[in-house]
Amino acid sequence: MKIRITGAQRETYWYADKIGEVFTVIRESSGGYGFIVAYREPGDCEDADYYVSIEDCEIVTDEPAVVTVLPDESLGGVLREYREVKRKAAVGERIKITADRSTMLGEDFKGTVHTVKSVDCSNADTDGKWSDGSTLNPDHDDYVVLEPSDILVIDGARYRMVDRVAAVGERVIITNAELGYGYKQGGVYVIMALDCDDPCIWPDGTYMSEIYLEQQEYRVLEPVETAATPQLSELPASDQIAENIAALAARVSGLEAKVAEMMRPVNERVNPAELSMSKSEVEAAIEVFSQPIPPQKTAQQIRDEIVERAKADVKTLLDTQSPIGHDIEALDGAYINYHPHNHRVEFVVNRDKRTVVALVWHRRTDKLRLRGIAKCAPGDVFNAHIGRAIALRRALGLEVPAEYLSVPNPEEVRVGDVVEIISHAANPSGFYDIGDIGRVVCVDEERECVTVEGTTTKERRRSRNGYLQIVNMRNIRIISREEVAA
Repeated sequence: MKIRITGAQRETYWYADKIGEVFTVIRESSGGYGFIVAYREPGDCEDADYYVSIEDCEIVTDEPAVVTVLPDESLGGVLREYREVKRKAAVGERIKITADRSTMLGEDFKGTVHTVKSVDCSNADTDGKWSDGSTLNPDHDDYVVLEPSDILVIDGARYRMVDRVAAVGERVIITNAELGYGYKQGGVYVIMALDCDDPCIWPDGTYMSEIYLEQQEYRVLEPVETAATPQLSELPASDQIAENIAALAARVSGLEAKVAEMMRPVNERVNPAELSMSKSEVEAAIEVFSQPIPPQKTAQQIRDEIVERAKADVKTLLDTQSPIGHDIEALDGAYINYHPHNHRVEFVVNRDKRTVVALVWHRRTDKLRLRGIAKCAPGDVFNAHIGRAIALRRALGLEVPAEYLSVPNPEEVRVGDVVEIISHAANPSGFYDIGDIGRVVCVDEERECVTVEGTTTKERRRSRNGYLQIVNMRNIRIISREEVAA
């Protein structure tokens, strides 16, 4: 028999620096609390006998790994494969009883699964009970530890969870869900789009529920196949990048083909025979084209107008004096007649995740009936007013205007903007770190520098010069804007 070292107290045992190494067992120690193995110290001429505690090793076997399939409650009850490992359990782990009646005081617990509550040198106390009501405490030799693997069983098929960026068309499982955002812990979804490595899913099967995921929220599901074809996660990093680029290129090509198809009929329906014009029509056309061309609006002006329209849109949808409501399917599947007089709307704005959730409650029963979600796409500047309008329209089953989904980014920094430090190029000695985030409190007259208040990073919050930092305009990018300037 062989064992693999899995742990040891530092500077106490001879095997403290040999974690992961495999040794051949000569015999079990007296009392069954460990094993005696052979090992030759550097410089010695022959092997010597050394003791390894049972709690610091696991038995190695050449036989295929034995697994137990159980629901994983941390993933919403999805079936997961657990490896059966012969070792001492730790508190919180699940174990499977392997001893029969003759060892278990005549009681039949073989094959049952329990959670360990405490351990000592000889027993593991569990959440199970003996027939007399006392705590089930099997000896360490009477069970195997169930170690969770990366293999899930979904609809009878086996999938491996892989931590990497998903590609369009792949399936993912949610492993770190945020409450109230339309998707569930353990939910399995297909990736519909990809934007700057952030994959998009449609939790309810329609684009109106689209959510962009961050990588810590999901794992990619790769089918476990018997074929020798390597999975994407097993390929070199350069090959993985090439695979993802190929998937994106195919998607772009498909979109270009759709655009060309949409444009073609417009060009073809012009009949040259119908182009002849009367004198009055020619004079009218000349009059129209002789008018001065109005100045084009800047991207900033367009953005400001869309924000104002979004604010007015929300106000209208929440107006209790609206003449009539409309029917919509609620969260429980029943159809309700929404009207602001009978329902109240709560907006949950999460600026860290750049999302807005609209929750529609019935005023009399105080029951949640509808929900809509809006998440700012990567690279866009977050605005809570636009997010409220999108989330509310999705909650009410209304079409979201295209202008809400394609708002131009701001062209100039304004007081109140939330900005991120992206470079030190223009001021290498600046008292800030790349990735710091803060709010603009002042813009200088030359519009070359801004004063940022309260810069923070993900790991810490700190202040420099009383929380105020002067930053070159070229070193920042706007990530959030709340209001429109007067």
